[in-house]
Amino acid sequence: MKSNWVFMIIFLGIFPFSSLQGQTRLFHMEGKSVKLDMTSLVRWAGDVNGDGIPDFCYHQTIQADPGIYQVRIFSGSDGSYLWGQKGYPGWEKDQGSFKKAAGYYAGIGDVDGDGRGDIVYLLQDFGANTNRVSLVLRSGRTKKVIYQKVVSSWFLPTALVKFLEVIGDVDGDGVKDVLLSTGVEALHYGVAVVSGKTGKKIRFHTGGPGISPYFGAVMRPAPDMDRDGVDDYLISSSSYGGNPRYHQGWGKVWLYSGKTGKEICTFELGSRYRGRYFGLEVSVVGDLDGDGWTDIGISEDNYDYGAVWFFSGKEAAKGKAYTLYSLPGSFKGEHLGLALAPLGDWDGDGRDDLAVYAATRVSTYPKKQYEGLVYLYSGKKLTLRKPFKVLEGRGLTWEGFGSHLRNIGDLDGDGISELLVVTDNGSMTITKPNYFEIWNHKHLALSSDRHLVSISGKGSRVQSLRLEAGDTNAGKFYLLLGSLSGPKPGFNYAGLHVPLNPDAYFSWTASQGPNALFLRSSFGVLDANGRASAKFILPPGIPTSLLWLRFWHAYLVFDSKGFTMASNPVPLLWDR
Repeated sequence: MKSNWVFMIIFLGIFPFSSLQGQTRLFHMEGKSVKLDMTSLVRWAGDVNGDGIPDFCYHQTIQADPGIYQVRIFSGSDGSYLWGQKGYPGWEKDQGSFKKAAGYYAGIGDVDGDGRGDIVYLLQDFGANTNRVSLVLRSGRTKKVIYQKVVSSWFLPTALVKFLEVIGDVDGDGVKDVLLSTGVEALHYGVAVVSGKTGKKIRFHTGGPGISPYFGAVMRPAPDMDRDGVDDYLISSSSYGGNPRYHQGWGKVWLYSGKTGKEICTFELGSRYRGRYFGLEVSVVGDLDGDGWTDIGISEDNYDYGAVWFFSGKEAAKGKAYTLYSLPGSFKGEHLGLALAPLGDWDGDGRDDLAVYAATRVSTYPKKQYEGLVYLYSGKKLTLRKPFKVLEGRGLTWEGFGSHLRNIGDLDGDGISELLVVTDNGSMTITKPNYFEIWNHKHLALSSDRHLVSISGKGSRVQSLRLEAGDTNAGKFYLLLGSLSGPKPGFNYAGLHVPLNPDAYFSWTASQGPNALFLRSSFGVLDANGRASAKFILPPGIPTSLLWLRFWHAYLVFDSKGFTMASNPVPLLWDR
């Protein structure tokens, strides 16, 4: 019987799996301890490993010394660790002053022409009388520094340059450029536009007219809104119009021309909205009204209710701040809209969609606060104010699930971008480590709760797998298979595809029954809804020489008439 299984699987035909309605988590990555801050700065890194799929990076503190920082870069195709860059001691207790710290990393594309994505970041060097900050460009392929340019001299001497945002190519040299700001420095604001290729300053903005506290705390790229052939960018000052010390302004957002640096349009609600912090979050949100122009979403705190205002991109290009819709919070404490991200057409209705953060539900407030929810809204049905999907985390108070949202690019090559969802509990204490997740627009037949298991046991040793084959496969058999040599190219039979490469592990999982090696419940019967669950359990005592060993799993569905479908593959990596 075992040899028949191997024969049938190696020569089976698989029909491509058609997507069901829904969204699926592609990656889940978390810190090894509650004290490890690893997630507030997760960014797109470009294609660092040259596999044609964007990778991503995050900035974290090291548990043994919260003043030491490092960046870790992971593959967007399977979550495998690519490389990391350790920072410098950030806090010298004997002197009571910062010395050096590396922060705010982001991918900038292939600057040095070697076919791999490169990484740009800020290096902060703090002395007794100066805050020296440099912009550093490092090769994603060789890890060598391409340039290191001092940028703090463009700002006031006591200002701390610490915010970085990559934008489109505004100087026409073929490389993306960078925005730098002091961010939350109320008195020392300003935004420098910097060449990503050379590190030289292109121009400098101070907002205005008048005082613009927090100018540059939020900076975002924008496409070519004014149709002059060059991408543009957005900068906000959520306390514009207020006293620099107390910040009780009403807020303002500027849309700048990437080509000329001039204002294309400004957005503000006016002095009657003082204290509502308009511009706490800003993002292009796709074409919501179907006029062929990308529209703009701007959030305000609205006295803890939260609200999102949506403005016409077409009218903004003419200098007019024309409101398309508004999405107000429904209760005090909801903080609706403090994070936004465009999705593309996730629900398949022909109109761009968006993700919107909310701090909590009305049914759980105030018992729970800031656990975090992510509402997915259809751009076509935005006026109904009903999300088509709600993403949730663990539901812990102060977890902050979704408090940072980013469109992270198309990781799986299906033409639609994935959504990065980040937790950020700030300084509050919770019982679980911070984490981030990447979500896909499709329902996937196989999904998991995590993509890393821990050899040392400091993290989880268990990956839980959820099998959802659909009700048309209810009552049929399933068999979970694995491969150590990857999902590509897989193999074909009679024009159909199996998304695993046959190897020794593949044969083992095909022939050893329902509890093959590390797997539990790898063979069984799907329930009345076509669902089942399985687990990968890593036993203690695994040698560290096997660190970053990579597995792939997928399952097959069959009955007495033969095989009916194969799932997508899911990766698993052995972490520290």
